Amino acid sequence: MWWARTPSSPAGEFATASGVARKNLAGFNAATGALTSFTGGVSFIPNSNPTGGTPNDPLGVYALLLIGQTLYVGGEFNDAGAQPRLHGAAFNITNSQVQAWNPSTNRVINGLAPDGSDLFIGGRFSRVNATFVDPFNSGTPRNALAKVDGAAGTANPNWVAPLTGSTDLRTLMVFGSRVYVAGTVGVSATENWPVASLSTANNNAGLFINWHPVPAGGVQSLAAAGSTVYIGSGVFIDGLPQPAIIGVDATTFPSTGTPSFAPALGRGREQLPSGQSAGVRAIATNGSDVVAGGTFTNAGGVDRRNLAAIDLNTGQPTAFNPPMKGQFSALTSVNALALTDDGLVWAGGDFITEGPNERIGLAAFDAGSGAIASFHRDPNGVGGISALVASGSTVYAGGVFTQVGGIPRRNVAAFRNVPGEQGTVLPFDVDVDGPVQALALAGDTMYLGGTFTSVNGSLAALKRDRRNLAAVDATTGIARDWDPDADNAVSALAVAGDTVFAGGAFGLVNRSTARLRLAAFDALSGTARAWAPSADAQVRSLAVYGSTVFAGGDFANVNGGVPRVGIAALDALTGASDPLSVDLIPEERSGQTAPPLARVDALFASPQTGLLTGGSFVMNTPTLRTANLAVFGLPALPGVPAADVTDPELSLTASRRRFGVGRRATPVDGTATAARKRKKKAPRGTTLRLRLSEPARVRFDLLVKSKGRKVGKKCVKPKRANRKRRRCVRLTRKGTFRRSAPAGRSKVAFSGRIRRKALKRGRYVLRATPTDVAGNIGKAHSLSIRIVR
Repeated sequence: MWWARTPSSPAGEFATASGVARKNLAGFNAATGALTSFTGGVSFIPNSNPTGGTPNDPLGVYALLLIGQTLYVGGEFNDAGAQPRLHGAAFNITNSQVQAWNPSTNRVINGLAPDGSDLFIGGRFSRVNATFVDPFNSGTPRNALAKVDGAAGTANPNWVAPLTGSTDLRTLMVFGSRVYVAGTVGVSATENWPVASLSTANNNAGLFINWHPVPAGGVQSLAAAGSTVYIGSGVFIDGLPQPAIIGVDATTFPSTGTPSFAPALGRGREQLPSGQSAGVRAIATNGSDVVAGGTFTNAGGVDRRNLAAIDLNTGQPTAFNPPMKGQFSALTSVNALALTDDGLVWAGGDFITEGPNERIGLAAFDAGSGAIASFHRDPNGVGGISALVASGSTVYAGGVFTQVGGIPRRNVAAFRNVPGEQGTVLPFDVDVDGPVQALALAGDTMYLGGTFTSVNGSLAALKRDRRNLAAVDATTGIARDWDPDADNAVSALAVAGDTVFAGGAFGLVNRSTARLRLAAFDALSGTARAWAPSADAQVRSLAVYGSTVFAGGDFANVNGGVPRVGIAALDALTGASDPLSVDLIPEERSGQTAPPLARVDALFASPQTGLLTGGSFVMNTPTLRTANLAVFGLPALPGVPAADVTDPELSLTASRRRFGVGRRATPVDGTATAARKRKKKAPRGTTLRLRLSEPARVRFDLLVKSKGRKVGKKCVKPKRANRKRRRCVRLTRKGTFRRSAPAGRSKVAFSGRIRRKALKRGRYVLRATPTDVAGNIGKAHSLSIRIVR
């Protein structure tokens, strides 16, 4: 269902919709456009109270907010469903009945925004919870902004904005822990701002003085995505493009700052001549084709709207032609891509597909033709999808949303396509309290990056503080102990072996370790590795290829002054800058050079495809005039054929399977030693003997055996409720360590400890899984062992 309201103009009210009587408010079916049975309406009854015979502002509905089955309405009216309501009302959309919510302000409400069980309201008022008969001299004083209860509309006594009486708000939004307001914001007796932000916390409604954007013209609208707040002034002048929309950092932005996003907008042919009007923001590969998503209206001269597939051999678009909506396609974007093994291309971002049954922000397409799949689970929220990762037929998504297909999921979700149906949203529920901009999957662990402070927030017992980086179980979403802690946004992640690489806007990790926008962490402990290259602006994308880490973003220099515009190759061990002969410059459009930097938003590297780069740029060398999407070859990985798809083979034995815990610690990482002639067995511990078909990293998992009961396909902990179920053996992971091992025979000493922690007496399974340098994962082998004392 979608809703119609009156525009902000004196002649904006309406009395009918689709020829049927309606009072300034109507509901329509989202698919067909047919008028629904909703009959709730608002009006102004002259002389019904001391506000006078005519309204103070043009009659109409200026703000709508739908939460569940409740539709909140703000505007200029004094009657809702034949009940007294001053400027604010709520309706049940099922039965059209007026609800108890009644903020009762003395002037118009222009904006509504949810904050947990409360709502923020903004407008021209100076009183909240005023009486109907004397609204200007009763109620609670609030200058144009108030936090009210979502059930009754009662003003929160512990939240009072420090705004002056000159404040006149046109719009507002809640993003993270701040409420952003726009219009005429009175910050002092002598100063008004066009836009400002305040803390949403009770007893701390302070103004953030370090966030002070000054856009051209009056602010009409606000939106947010990732770590950016977008501000719209609505100033469009014929023949004179100008930045009528700007994007600024959501936390700190001085009045003299340069916006990160400022397309010059105009009318007719002048519309979107520059800025971020074209660019590739996401890359995925499908055999010999590269799938590109972003903001564009053609690919290689062929009409393609924000999503296209390019043949790597010819450089020409393929037959893949998804039904992306053409209108406003230069203002929308595909920000994330993933391919599943059931032959689908998944796209996430800020877009709409063609009807019928439009998909908004999330869709799946046939990888060959681009035909839209039956999956239809739209995310809500203003930020949309920023990251997608696929595993088999499962897709994980990160972004800014609170629901997917009507099912509560805060900023992270997982789902599958079900042919002929709308698809399934999986139980995976991380509940992250801020935007998630990056995802990386390694085995049974999902790594998350973004702008957040906690995960698993829905249950107090599970909630964990995690600042901008976290790791969770890929099935349940429950947080792991991994906690690297970055002090600013993380926008890119890549996992290679036991190392997690991160890029973004941060300056500190592990709470006190300096890392300037690039860092590497131990995949188990979260401890920062010595790898410490730097970039002079935000890093937005990462790709690992052998011993090289490719970084893309907004930077012009790395490692303290080494020129690398938009893209850099870094040694994966030392962080040193490797040679990379790529000359990127900002793309030119309509006689202007914009965006103001050559940005690389997406990277993908493999022996089969080479290095793929996507962004907003022109590449002068090595290929002339390659715009926004480029590919160049990479050398074969040392000791590995260019198209290595062979899984490493492993055999595993142990010198003894029944042993006591030794005194020495077992390091979590290291190198297997070459096998020699057998010596006398040690009285404690054991020696693991390996045989590999090629060099590989071997992961050893220790799983303790315990009694269980079979429930469905799972072996669960015995309880009274399942005591009659069939018995089974539960395996619970107690620890992990890794070794780099050569081809052929090698050995690993295992004392019965993980680091220094001794395993308890009992029966265990030791599982070894090899991964070669090309990322191929071999078959796991297991041994049963017993710790006796």
